[in-house]
Amino acid sequence: MATANSRFIWRPGAEPPTIQSHTDAKLRLLEAYLDRYFDVVCAVPQMDVLRIALVDSFAGGGLFRGDGAFRLGSPLVMVDAVRRAEVRVNAGRRKPLRIDAKFFFVDNDSNAIDYLRATIGAAELPQHLRDSIAVQQSASSDALPTIIRQISEWSPTGRSIFLLDQCGYTDAPNYDSRIL
Repeated sequence: MATANSRFIWRPGAEPPTIQSHTDAKLRLLEAYLDRYFDVVCAVPQMDVLRIALVDSFAGGGLFRGDGAFRLGSPLVMVDAVRRAEVRVNAGRRKPLRIDAKFFFVDNDSNAIDYLRATIGAAELPQHLRDSIAVQQSASSDALPTIIRQISEWSPTGRSIFLLDQCGYTDAPNYDSRIL
């Protein structure tokens, strides 16, 4: 069975795959969306903490190459968006806001997961963000019920963003709304 990332092959120790234009466009859109999302949600000056879970269940290896440079994949785009938002939303605030984020990155491809773990390991990340990342090799249909339960237990509001790749939507199960 083809997976959402079958167009991209990550091999631990090798160069990342070449990014395709539609994937680059998706990543630019994701960055812009997350920047705007955090700016809007964190605009309340009285807010101390924003708890949010970010889930990518077709995570891939987390890195691409193209135009002579490396391009962060969706997992690291999400982590970097939180890092940037923490700095941006606190500029000029009297009362600092902490973004308490949890990240869940899942992919069925063991090579992609190994590559993602190495990519995260090599990334310059604040320790609190590094500690909030969970990486799992699994089919999304197997991982999502547990992730949803963990989010519900961790945060009463269940504020979360689930990224569903344009190539992966056919691999996502149709869940009964009672478990969501």
